[in-house]
Amino acid sequence: MTLARPRGSARRLTVLLAVLVVTGPLTGIVAASADATAPATAAEADVDAGTATAGNVATIEVRLPDGTDAATLSVGDRDLNFGANATLHDRDGDGTVTVALDTARAGNGNASSYLSARGADGVTNATQRTDAFDGGLDPASYGVILTDSGGVLAEDTLFVEADGTAGNESATASFDYEGERLTLVAADNRTVRGETSLAPGSDVTVVLEASGDGSAEGVRWTESYSDATVAENGTFGATFDLAGYGPNTTFEARLVHRETVVASAPGRLAACERRCLRTDEVRILGGVEVDQNRTARIPITFGSGDRLNVTVTNTTGPDYRLNATVRDTDGDDRATLLFRTARAGDDEPTLLVREGNETRPAEVTSGTTVDRTLPAALYLVEARTPGEPDAWDTGTLVVFESSRPPTNGTATPAPGSSGGDEAGSSADAVATSDPETPDPLEVRTTSSNGGVDPFPLASVGLGGLIAIGGFVRLLRR
Repeated sequence: MTLARPRGSARRLTVLLAVLVVTGPLTGIVAASADATAPATAAEADVDAGTATAGNVATIEVRLPDGTDAATLSVGDRDLNFGANATLHDRDGDGTVTVALDTARAGNGNASSYLSARGADGVTNATQRTDAFDGGLDPASYGVILTDSGGVLAEDTLFVEADGTAGNESATASFDYEGERLTLVAADNRTVRGETSLAPGSDVTVVLEASGDGSAEGVRWTESYSDATVAENGTFGATFDLAGYGPNTTFEARLVHRETVVASAPGRLAACERRCLRTDEVRILGGVEVDQNRTARIPITFGSGDRLNVTVTNTTGPDYRLNATVRDTDGDDRATLLFRTARAGDDEPTLLVREGNETRPAEVTSGTTVDRTLPAALYLVEARTPGEPDAWDTGTLVVFESSRPPTNGTATPAPGSSGGDEAGSSADAVATSDPETPDPLEVRTTSSNGGVDPFPLASVGLGGLIAIGGFVRLLRR
């Protein structure tokens, strides 16, 4: 599988921007002529152009003299017939401006498309003073001059080097996060953001890969990926649906461009308690767990409709099937299914629907009669829109064997899994049916000594082991 779409017209651009020691010819191309008197504060200014790889974005660090909040930056080489200049504005008052020069677009005739400023600072009056050409800058050294009122404040050389690796290995990137790792709530519409030196418009892919062997028993989540495009300011953002995946799962985030990893970062999934599912389409939470004689809590969303046909079936043991119709009566596109495992099939309803503070029986249309506690097994919970034969989404429910007598306890999704209303909020979280029992399906947890704890299977009965062996997080369409 190709992780990132290649750019069909990508050029292997090789350009070297260098400061000319003799500035007269460059000034004639890229610097506007004016009063030749240099400001008295010129010694306080500085330009650090550095080195960039062709096809990537060069970063030019500029320090302005005290009391100066605007100056002209010129970049060019007369022999290569390239010259551009722009006015820099220090709008945040820190005395510096970071200029981004896109070497892939430079020379196209529209200087504002390849010259920009990072952060709150700005670039105006960007002008290319030479004829337009295609293909970006050639490998060479290009003069970089900072002027004010025609006087030279500072100068440097920007080297654009030939790219022998299609711009991948030399590109840089980083993910935005605080602390030691990237933390994402196990909910839908989670966005991973970062910055990169790859040219704006570059197609990239962000990959989230769960730590450990993806084939290990009990793994809920192995890998997710999302495509993104580098923005004009060098940033990227990729959105993931993570509702239902186990909390405390560690993962590695990777930014991939043309099948090359540009950057990586450690990460961890955090618990989501409420509003974890997006509502723009039919969704049903997976990874829900419950002990026998307890009630499972399964959040669903209705998408654009107000009615769903829900089916619960088992994958092991005696055949079990329940068909019901669930309605959205308050118009918020959400509801929670309450599935009772105690004395399933008796006079008490097996499936209820909770909306806000109201709980009512679901409209069960058919089902298997069970005169005892629901067997421990892995169950599939499917949601269909009326008239559609195929399920829009499928969640999973694991019922664990338990010798405890029936109670009114209600189980949430697997500890820390999605469920309820607000992502990351625990204000209305419902206690699990057995809070002192570790999550038996956890992929990986961090122990107190920094190592990896083994799967906590001691408290799981035979039926629970069967469920664990068969449990796989179904991939959504």
